Amino acid sequence: MPPRPIRALRDLTRMRAHAQQDRNPVINRIARLLETLAFTRETRNFTGPIRHLSRSQ
Repeated sequence: MPPRPIRALRDLTRMRAHAQQDRNPVINRIARLLETLAFTRETRNFTGPIRHLSRSQ
């Protein structure tokens, strides 16, 4: 059995992986919703600052 700090690090790594798996469907759902509303996006990074969103004609 690894030392306690290593086990804690592994637990955090597992939690991070699960959080990422939970986050991806939400990001994809937002992207589909924006496309349905006829928005175009210059960037696919919804987690950072939005650089530009405009209505397409």
